[in-house]
Order: sequence, then C-alpha cells, then structure tokens
Amino acid sequence: MSRDSLEKNIALFLRFLSVKRKMPKNTIDAYGNDVRKFIQFISKKGITELKDINDKIVDLYVKNLEGSMKQSSIKRNISSLRKFFEYLKKKRLINKNSFLKPVQFVNIPDNSPVILTVNEVKLIINAALGKGFLALRDKAMLLFIYSTGAKASGVCNAKIQDIDLSKGVFLCNSDMGKRKIPFSKELLPILRRYLYERKRMLKRKNKLDSGYIFLNRSGDKLSRQSVYFIVRKYAKKAKIEKRVSPYTLRHSIIFHLFFYGRAGLEELREIFGYTATSLILVHRVLPKTRANFIFLETHPVFRSE
Repeated sequence: MSRDSLEKNIALFLRFLSVKRKMPKNTIDAYGNDVRKFIQFISKKGITELKDINDKIVDLYVKNLEGSMKQSSIKRNISSLRKFFEYLKKKRLINKNSFLKPVQFVNIPDNSPVILTVNEVKLIINAALGKGFLALRDKAMLLFIYSTGAKASGVCNAKIQDIDLSKGVFLCNSDMGKRKIPFSKELLPILRRYLYERKRMLKRKNKLDSGYIFLNRSGDKLSRQSVYFIVRKYAKKAKIEKRVSPYTLRHSIIFHLFFYGRAGLEELREIFGYTATSLILVHRVLPKTRANFIFLETHPVFRSE
C-alpha cells in the first residue's frame, strides 16, 4: 500500500468516525494523530505494507511508547489503532488485526519521571537559534537547566553573583541550603555571550540591573511560568513528543550522568540534592544510547569508560 493510498484510507477512516460514529472533532483528531504516529514508526522500521505488521511489531511499538507516555495514554493510543485496523479489515485491506491482542506493560508506575534521551536534549538545545538577546537567553537557559539540574524557581532566582565563570560553578540557594554545582564547560561561552547581550539590552532600555541572570524582554526578572513556556516551546520546535518541562531536563541530567557518565549516586546527591536517589531508584531503565553529546561529556562529573 503506497503512502498516498495509506493517507487516503486514514482520511476515509476519520470521515467514518465523523459521519457514522458522530464523534467530536477533538476525538477524531486524536485518532488521526495516533494512527499517523504508528505509521511513522513502522516506516522507520522499513515496513511499507500493512499486511507485514505482526505481533512483534506491535510489541516493539508499545515499548517505544512506554518511554514517553503514561499507561493510560498508551491504552488510548492502542485503542485508536485497534479501531483503525478493524476498519481496514472490514474493507478487506488486511487479513488480521494485530492490535486485538492484550497489551503487556513493563511494571513502571504511571507517575515515574519522564526522561529524555541524550539526543532529545541535544535537539531541544539546538532548536534555540539566533544571536540576539532572546535567542541567546533561551539557549543559555536550556543548557543551564540541563547542566546544573536547576529547578524553574532556581532559574528565576539565579543571580550573576551566584556564578563563578572562572571555576564553572553555580552556587545554588535552596531549602536544602547552599550547594556548589559544577556545570558543563559548553555552557560558559554561551552564557558569556548571553550576559554581554543582556548588558547591552539593559543599557538600551536605560533599565536598572536587578542582578538576576535570566530576564524577560523588558529587563525584568523572568517568571516561573515563562521558564516552563520556553522549555516547552523548544521541545515542540524539536518535535519531541514526550511531556517536557524544566523538571524533565533536571531529571535527565541526573540519569545521564549516572547511567552514561558513571557518576556515583552519593556524588549526584551532593550536587543535585536528595531527590537524585529516589529518581534513580524509580526509573531503573534508560534507552540504550551512548552519550556522544559534548554538553554532557564536558560536565565535571562525567566519567568516560
């Protein structure tokens, strides 16, 4: 079945849901997204014919979804595909609906933290393009969160006096007290360029310097909501389908340094706080991807093999 033919059948299926089943538009759109996500997945596996889809491919797809979705979302996704393939079977376009089999989930709780792969972090950070104040602020902020594991509130409250650029250290003031957090060498040139543009922006606006590192376009302290918005903006721009927030970047650096950078658990707890221990214990398995990622490899606690 060609791609054009497949898209035509997806369109007919969605029309069937609208006309025959009288489903609301939002539900139909969700069905369409679920089906196209699966088609994209099998295309990457080299499968071009729907008749070649088997139980093994379905199991692989479910495992792929488990890294980015809650079990409830996976069940909805599978339900959409089950209905689509049942529609194709009735139209005699396939002989078997492989999505009728019960779905087996890995025993990981729904509230386990979302972890990005090393490549996904790279895509998000590299999505921040440009040389102006806002573009440099966003790139510096994304890398700052990933490199230091800072929370959204920590990003908002971070001051220039809290950073020692010569030593590559961020002094974090939190409810756990003061902690010195070393950060990636790759952050330094980006942060320096941003601070230069930040100074120029304040001068143009004749604005008094508050001392906060990350400012909005008016020169005021960045809000927590803005930090969330910026992170999600670039995750969307990078086409990351996982639920991404500042906490996702924080959780990811902890896991990456533990699993790929071979940093010790006690060392990570000293740097990132006691939450590092519970995070490692809850999420025991990461995608098998090597940390060929300069932002991670230049982190002071990264240990190569």
